[in-house]
Amino acid sequence: EYKINLISVVSQNPAYSYVWKDAALNTVGTAAANTIINPTVTDTYTATVTGPGGCSTVSSPVTVNVNPLPAAPTAPAVTRCGPGAVTLTATGTGGTLNWYNVATGGTSLNSTGSYPTSVAGSTSFWVAETSAAGCEGPRTEVVVTVTAAPTLAITPSGATTFCIPGGSVGLDAATGSDPSYINFAWTATPSVGSGLSANNVASVTATPTVAGTITYTVTADDGVSGPTGCANSASVVVTANATPVLDSVRAVPQSICLGSSAVLNAYSGVVSAGPTGLPAVYCVPTSSGTSTLTGLTLGTINFTAASQVSPFYNIVAPTPTTTTTLNSGQTYPLSLTTDGASIVSVWIDYNRNGLYEASEWIQPWISATTGTVNITVPANATSGQTGLRVRTRLNGNTNGSGDACASFGSGGAYDFTVNILGVVTQNPAYTYTWNTVPPTTPQTGASITVVPTVTTSYTVSVSSAAGCSANNNATPV
Repeated sequence: EYKINLISVVSQNPAYSYVWKDAALNTVGTAAANTIINPTVTDTYTATVTGPGGCSTVSSPVTVNVNPLPAAPTAPAVTRCGPGAVTLTATGTGGTLNWYNVATGGTSLNSTGSYPTSVAGSTSFWVAETSAAGCEGPRTEVVVTVTAAPTLAITPSGATTFCIPGGSVGLDAATGSDPSYINFAWTATPSVGSGLSANNVASVTATPTVAGTITYTVTADDGVSGPTGCANSASVVVTANATPVLDSVRAVPQSICLGSSAVLNAYSGVVSAGPTGLPAVYCVPTSSGTSTLTGLTLGTINFTAASQVSPFYNIVAPTPTTTTTLNSGQTYPLSLTTDGASIVSVWIDYNRNGLYEASEWIQPWISATTGTVNITVPANATSGQTGLRVRTRLNGNTNGSGDACASFGSGGAYDFTVNILGVVTQNPAYTYTWNTVPPTTPQTGASITVVPTVTTSYTVSVSSAAGCSANNNATPV
């Protein structure tokens, strides 16, 4: 329904009277020169203007075209099982079909007779037809009903928290679930070390090989395609706790005189990770080319490059082949090549203080193009990602422990990222319990002092906070 404002003249004289009539000479307005009508069909209108002296004039006719509104489209309701995709359809009389998520107002979501969308639950959409004249008709509500998917449950065969290696649990997605499900797919997050025995059957066994929390998820369906088919997902969390490892047990000394003491030490190494990201922005060295680095191998680093170009300083972003992990106290071979006879220096920021110091320097050679040296990571190196710098220079020049940031008239520099892992030989998070063979009064501690009066064998048990434990063979004193 529309309202039309009819205006008889540009200048409206309050001394005149105005009468508006339609084509059938029905009066439709007398109040003023402007009148509002509500036509339902196309019609023609005239205005008769009468002055104070009784003289009148009839205006030229004005035609108002009334375009019909399209009828409400027909659209079927939609039902689907569980959240997911639906396709809404509607039929009109040839105009444009616009879809909305509100009964009035709003913005068109789609302008076709078929509207694909996704729903999380039961909801409604509305569709209306717009004619070529731009008239939108009434909206039709389209109800989308989302029915609940049948029950899908995972039934563990036992405890979901256990120690590894050796621990496992069966996961059964059939016993407690609706029998309509026939297809199953299992995933694990994280997937590495999850130890799934299969992934497309109803029941699986989880045997994690990596300590941590793993979420096992099963998705099942009834084999029916389209919205009438049902699917569902279920998850269970498994916690795998690492069993402590007794690297060694030592008595120092192992042979003593009567009345003397011995110290019993239990060693159970644990890796200590540090921060990610470099500790600082390192100094920028200046070089001028020739005798530059073309290859470096260290751990998982397998780096090759063409001859370096200006500014002869490159920061190599860490990737699986350009970074590596180094354990404190361990020795690694470092291989280098240059594109000309060179003198080479290497620094690793072991203490993560953002500086390449003399104590962190090695010199693989003073005049060569290729070679391999061993580097030993200090036992007290700080854990975490840190910098490794290689500086090359034309042989015959100096390139020493204090030249990490110096200006060179030749050569080049490359910076890499390495990750250092510390190794704690006696883990303070573990509980160490010692006893004799046969048992007497137990003692606790990674290191204890004993004063046996006869040759005695000792055993030690190491336990984690999660309740996982390991035992050693008897150690005699």
